[in-house]
Amino acid sequence: MKDENKTKEPKLSAMMQKYKEKKAEYPDCIMFYRLGDFYEMFFEDAILASKLLEITLTGRDCGLDERAPMCGVPYHAADLYISKLTDLGYKVAICEQLGQNGGKLFERDVVRIVTPGTMMDEAQLSTNKNYFIAGVSSENTNIVGLSWIDLSTGEFYIQQFSGEDAFSKLSDTLVSIMPREIIADKNSYFFSSNLQCIKLGVVPAFSNFETTNFEFLNAKDTLLNQIHEKSLSKIH
Repeated sequence: MKDENKTKEPKLSAMMQKYKEKKAEYPDCIMFYRLGDFYEMFFEDAILASKLLEITLTGRDCGLDERAPMCGVPYHAADLYISKLTDLGYKVAICEQLGQNGGKLFERDVVRIVTPGTMMDEAQLSTNKNYFIAGVSSENTNIVGLSWIDLSTGEFYIQQFSGEDAFSKLSDTLVSIMPREIIADKNSYFFSSNLQCIKLGVVPAFSNFETTNFEFLNAKDTLLNQIHEKSLSKIH
């Protein structure tokens, strides 16, 4: 026989459940979740962002016993706050309202991910400073490949380091070019934790990307499509 007096366990409201599901898809990003004229952040994102952006941390009823930590920024000023977060090395996922679902909850989806290397504005582009994003790939500690591109001009460069001090040479080059973001395959990401330039925060920590993105044929096809060429022979 069921105990009718048994207290029901609280559960997340429908909207907050949708937020949690979407946030789970982007665990390494701070999510800007569009609610009307604001981008809101909840739970751990709200606690972190309120400190980083120096904005008020409030709360929102979420179906649980305790209110969900929340903070927000006006949508028309979002770029300013996103720029502050990416300057600090964080990634931001922009989750927009796409339309209503049967007159109930708005459908929402992430339409853009902003990273330290892709957040640019006209003021930054008008300066004479380079705006580098780098990629690192390695099969072992003795052979390391580095490529980097200036997003403000489209110029890109490649270099390979070999020998027992390959990663030391890589570190020196990264310090000299000072990229805003460094993406890496699994091996390079693992080895990067030993680099002094990473430990000391001189250059950004590596971001781990799927190794398939660094496979030669995939990289070749992507590059040729981007520059509208059929062969690598014309690249100098």
